[in-house]
Formats: sequence, C-alpha cells, structure tokens
Amino acid sequence: NLNDTLLALKGMPYKSTDCGITWTLSNNGFTAGHHGGELRYTGQYAYVIAGTSVSTTTLFRSGDFGNNWTPVYYTGSGFRLKHLAAKENYVFLAYISLQDTGILASTDYGESFNLDNTGLTSKFINTLFTDSNLVFAGTTNGVFYKRISENQWHSLNNTEFNLDVTNFISDSTYIYAGTKGNGVWRMPRKDILTSVNEYSAGVLNFSL
Repeated sequence: NLNDTLLALKGMPYKSTDCGITWTLSNNGFTAGHHGGELRYTGQYAYVIAGTSVSTTTLFRSGDFGNNWTPVYYTGSGFRLKHLAAKENYVFLAYISLQDTGILASTDYGESFNLDNTGLTSKFINTLFTDSNLVFAGTTNGVFYKRISENQWHSLNNTEFNLDVTNFISDSTYIYAGTKGNGVWRMPRKDILTSVNEYSAGVLNFSL
C-alpha cells in the first residue's frame, strides 16, 4: 500500500484510496481476456502476472500505483506463469508446477528474463517469496534460497524436511513454510540472515 492506497486482484486489478473501504477497477492497459493471478509491489513498481484461456501469460507493470499498466513480458502459447516475486529491480517468475521449467529472473524491472535454475534439484516450483535480500523457492522437494543478486540457489532441506512446499509467510521472528499435507514449518529469520554466507543446510533447518 501507499499511505491509504491499496491494490488487490480479483481477476483484474482493483484500487482503493480509503484503506480498503471502497474499491474501483484499475485495469487501464490490461489486454482484453487477461485475468490476474498474482500481484507484487516493490515500492517503485507494481507487477501482475495475468493469463488467458489459451495458455499464455503476460507480466504487466505499473509505475503509478495501478493507474496504468504496461505489458513487459509475454510467455508465448502453451506456457503459463503461476508465481511471482519482486524486490527492487529484480523480478522472479515461475511456471505452473506441472511444467519442469524452473525459474526466470530479471535484473531490469521485468524488461528481460533469463533462466535462473543453477543449484535447483527440483524445477517444479510451487511458490516464490522475498524476505530482506533473499529470495525463496518452494518446490515439490523442499525449499531453496539465495541472495537476490546472485545466480546460485542453495538447499534448505534435509532428510526430515524435503517436502512439497506450497507457500511462505514471515513475521519479525520467523519465516514459515506451508506444505502439502505435512503442516506448517518455521525457521528463525536471524539464523538465515546471519548464516547466509555459509549456505549450510546442516545449520539452517526448518522445524515443525
């Protein structure tokens, strides 16, 4: 949000300027037939991934807090983007988890993307999440993370935690990982942020 202004998705972007009491459609620039799947705001840009009925997905970007949207990336027919994370000038995208394609990364606010899969042992991605200067990928085989600016993913998995991770959330103390049928696990944020140089799954473990 920006002061009293909020953005939300219900197929299309909606905007509220009164802390969510009333909402108006804010889809200027959205291509006809697109319906939004995820929305992220970085402080400079808002991003929405929006799909069509013919299995194509477009990344839309707004630099005026949702008043106008511009298509900046298009997947082409047969490829559906499902997950989105963004921080500063970095944007991360992942295809639906049934496609063993992995993650796309942009360093120029979504203008261009390259595959970003080095270090991933599973490219079936369920969710993406940023916290501080880190980005996390929840996969069908656990959690991977890295510094946002680097090109190498690192595992946070062990023999106990090697699960189908479907979503993340964080508070001031923990990062939480929700799983498919195996509960919610957590890890202290301070352990990750202070041990990031070591990248040791033996030191950094989620607990139920």
